[in-house]
Amino acid sequence: MALKFKPVQKRSLSSEVFDQIQDQILSGELQAGELLPSERQLCELFGVNRGAVREALKRLEQIQLVAIQHGGGTRVLDYRVTAGIEILPALLVRGGVIDLGVVGGVMELRASMAEDIALLCARRVDEQVLTELDRVTAEMGQVKELMVLAELNVQFWRLLIKGSNNIAYQLAYNALQKTFENIREKLRDALAMEWTSQALYREIYLAMRQKDAELARQLTKELVSKGTLAVLTILDRES
Repeated sequence: MALKFKPVQKRSLSSEVFDQIQDQILSGELQAGELLPSERQLCELFGVNRGAVREALKRLEQIQLVAIQHGGGTRVLDYRVTAGIEILPALLVRGGVIDLGVVGGVMELRASMAEDIALLCARRVDEQVLTELDRVTAEMGQVKELMVLAELNVQFWRLLIKGSNNIAYQLAYNALQKTFENIREKLRDALAMEWTSQALYREIYLAMRQKDAELARQLTKELVSKGTLAVLTILDRES
């Protein structure tokens, strides 16, 4: 097996080692079940010390891309079975190229989460979150600049998740938001229909204020479907 690791020249040594091994696992160049070279061999391949290699391998083990078997080497795992949502950003962009299939999956996951988050928020939201939602949605109604609306959209969703009082959704959203930061500019035109639907954001807030969970869910579905359909249409065209 001819591995294509490159000597490390910048950044944290362990981070560079981590990134290169992660990229080869996610691309399939290193396949599930394969043993990585020994620590000594990896040190030679990367041109780094053993501490950097060990730290990188530990990070890879923590996100379930490899299993370190004491006395038995380090084995590549099937990330589709073992890894969590935190690897989405790395899956999305590899070698500077966006994986359209991953984009589609992210949009579908986002759409399915959004309705439930709105439903829970309407049932559990407190006055502090409602006050902030009032401010954000009112500000949206006064803004025309698309990227300002995009930032307000982020604030809006953070408040809905806070109001839902669901830590699992909070952590999942953090991973999705980090993923979106990599593609938001490229998908700007597709998501514009969603970001510029200021009246819908306001209606969702009012449904929250009225504790009308079903209405909040329906309005959120309508809002998110605008961006989802636009993005999926683009992906179908480019696939």
